[in-house]
Amino acid sequence: MSDILSIGASGISAYRKSLEVTGNNIANANTDGYVHRDATLSTAGSSGVGGIGTRRTMMSFSRC
Repeated sequence: MSDILSIGASGISAYRKSLEVTGNNIANANTDGYVHRDATLSTAGSSGVGGIGTRRTMMSFSRC
């Protein structure tokens, strides 16, 4: 059961960080010199068959 919770927690954490990047892009849209950033999500492994139990992690931020 704890493995299921950690899978959910990793997804929430990754998407929370992605939303932070989006929020920064929106908040700084009209700021001179601000460089737009993208968040890249990737899988961190699977604990089940067919990708069931796949964890998500924030891999990198990139400037566009």
